[in-house]
Parts: sequence; structure tokens; C-alpha cells
Amino acid sequence: MSLRTPRNRAFALACVGLATLGALTAGGALPAGATPHGVALHEPKVRVDQNGCLVLENLTETVVDMNYQDVPPAGPSVGDVGVFKDHLTDSRGRLIATEEGVGYDAEVRASDGHLLGWYSETITLKGGTLRTFGQVDINAMLSGSTASIHVVGVGGRYFAMTGIREWDVLSQQLATSKITLCP
Repeated sequence: MSLRTPRNRAFALACVGLATLGALTAGGALPAGATPHGVALHEPKVRVDQNGCLVLENLTETVVDMNYQDVPPAGPSVGDVGVFKDHLTDSRGRLIATEEGVGYDAEVRASDGHLLGWYSETITLKGGTLRTFGQVDINAMLSGSTASIHVVGVGGRYFAMTGIREWDVLSQQLATSKITLCP
């Protein structure tokens, strides 16, 4: 998924508007670097790619709290909802972000029978806040394929940046993650 196409860029910018409106109507976002868990965050190591985008990579994502509602039939199926809190650590094991989100298994794609889920997350870094939103092929994700959704900066130095959040599931509690943000 490229943000260089007008359609994807327009979608991401619409997400900025919706996320900002949501933050304003919900009483505002947390100050940059403040976390809902009250934990101290370290500065993330950021690489600038050839397009001038910021890349946070080699992150480990660990589930610290999960409330999963598995509706019948047992296992991943339409109607399942997971509310989660994760910690993202860098390659040195330092906490660089907290993440709170929800995943909703919404529909089965007719073309291949794969379960599709919608994800929405708030990622709090030392320098700002990100929001994500997007659809994920649950079957592919659980089979080892990289999942990706849109990410938008809604606070701090990442404000109005758009990009992609990617992750690879390693277990029910662990994933590797990468975030790319473009001006």
C-alpha cells in the first residue's frame, strides 16, 4: 500500500481529520510522551528513508492486557472483538511506545473465504501520538503474512504525518512491528 497514490493519500488525510475530531470531542489527546499507563518512554530510534519518511523498525510488540470476546463458533469468526494494550520495545529492549486498540472481526470475503477484521489503535510515543485504522486479512495474518494498516500522526512531532503500520504475529502475545511515517 503506497501513500504516494492520490486515493491512499486522501484516505489517510481523511483519517487525520476523523482522528483529530475524535480527540477533540473526547476531551483531547494526552500530552506528547504521556502514557495512559503512567510509564516512562524512551526516545525511539528513527531512520529516514530515501523518500524522507521516518521509519521505526525492529520493534517488538508485547500484549500486556487483552480482553477477547470469542462469539460462536469457537476461534476467529465474524463478531469476535479484542480490546488490547501492548508495549512496543526497541532492539535494546527499551520501551518506546504504548498502544491501545481494538480489533473487530467483521466479515468473510466472498472471493476466498478469509476473515477480515478492522483494527483501530492509539500509539503513544515520547514525541507524539499516532492513530491507526484499517482492514486486515485475519487468515493471512495468523498464517504468517505481514499485516498492515494506515497510521496518522495526531499529536506532537508526528502531527499530520501519514504512513503504514506493519506487524508480523509470532504468537498470541508477541509480534514484530514497523511504523513508517511520511510528511
